[in-house]
Amino acid sequence: MIDYQLFCRIKDLKQNHGLTSSQIAKELSLDPRTVAGCLSRDRFLHRKPAKRASKLDGFKNDIIRSTYAPLCASLTSENHKFASHFNPPLSFWHT
Repeated sequence: MIDYQLFCRIKDLKQNHGLTSSQIAKELSLDPRTVAGCLSRDRFLHRKPAKRASKLDGFKNDIIRSTYAPLCASLTSENHKFASHFNPPLSFWHT
């Protein structure tokens, strides 16, 4: 993975020392395609982490219902005047 320090080193070797991407790759023990990708960018971009599945994904709807159903029931039975204000978006139930 390329961090900011390595990104700056790659840019420095290109701009100030005039090395090609292949020469930089050999100097830093990197793949030439990685170096070429860094040189094509104007600024450093952090890598976004991959979204991984959770072990609880299959149970997420049940957890949400069991957690929030009692809350909704108490709002509607005890404080019915507040129940009309509790209208969560659909994404609230299906996250």
